[in-house]
Amino acid sequence: MHILRRKIYFLLQGAINRFYLARTSQLPPPSVERALVLFTITFNSPLVIELQAQLLKRFCNDDYTQIVCDNSTDAVHRNSIRSICSRYDIQFIALPPNPWTGIHPSMSHGLALNWLVRHVAPLFPAHTYGFLDHDIFPIQEFSIIETLGTHSFYGIPQVRKHLFYLWPGLLFIEGRILRETTLNFCPNRHGDTGVELHKIIKKCRNETLLASHTDILDESRTQYGMQRPLCTKHDDVWIHIGNASGWRPKDISDLSTLELVRCQSNLPLLDAPISKIKC
Repeated sequence: MHILRRKIYFLLQGAINRFYLARTSQLPPPSVERALVLFTITFNSPLVIELQAQLLKRFCNDDYTQIVCDNSTDAVHRNSIRSICSRYDIQFIALPPNPWTGIHPSMSHGLALNWLVRHVAPLFPAHTYGFLDHDIFPIQEFSIIETLGTHSFYGIPQVRKHLFYLWPGLLFIEGRILRETTLNFCPNRHGDTGVELHKIIKKCRNETLLASHTDILDESRTQYGMQRPLCTKHDDVWIHIGNASGWRPKDISDLSTLELVRCQSNLPLLDAPISKIKC
């Protein structure tokens, strides 16, 4: 009976996902080819996407276009994010209502990524594509084109049940790969969002460049148990704030998140102090 229930569940899951991927949204006209196209999936967090936009404009040395694909459920937040995108000359795309929001966050994220690579990426030809969570920020100058070099992939390594893949919250892929391959970012029973990338990563292992990982902030207890670390730095360029994705405890605010990133990127601090920052 248990096996039968699992089969029914996965059949329903597949049908729901296919229905979502067939949905449309208001899309911009096709763009000219750029060196770098960056996709950011946002979810009810206007403050962090504004800081990310500021820091990308300050530190990215590549000819890039940023496209914000909004997975928000709150209309006020969505309108705020839309206004921020307009202010910073960023393409804003409202994703269709996600069937997994509030039920399966990892599936919601993965399905949103699958939708954008099928519907949005073809409109924006690029030498390299980047996928960013809204809570990851550059803190010094960088060039993804130079970093990637002759590699096809660059990102943060993940291993789940001996499956090796790259985390899709900081992931850069050669444009040719995206054009020739239908990528699947959805989780499965073996791992989280992006685990299905292990199939193509395995084929291109020698073409994959791995980012380093450094913990820079102490652990924090959340509703999902002890999250450690709360904050990580990668290749001394990127900082990931783990509490900006909706699960943070009540005593950690968006303001403290912004202050930490500002500290790391040598921007002026905000008014409210945050403890434990290692600048």
